[in-house]
Amino acid sequence: MSEALSAILQYGFETIGIQYVIAEVMLENIASKKLLQKLGFHQGKWIQYGFWEGQYHDLEQFVAV
Repeated sequence: MSEALSAILQYGFETIGIQYVIAEVMLENIASKKLLQKLGFHQGKWIQYGFWEGQYHDLEQFVAV
């Protein structure tokens, strides 16, 4: 997954010219958070940002520029 996402990001930034990428991750999804951090994403937290299954959930937001 690391190689695939790295290639996608490289293509997006270098070929298409996107400015940033945002990924939203549930707090308990440790593997995804580690992958994003490994790829240079910066972390922030949204409190009660997502709503599903009848309740609000906290999400962490990661941004790559």
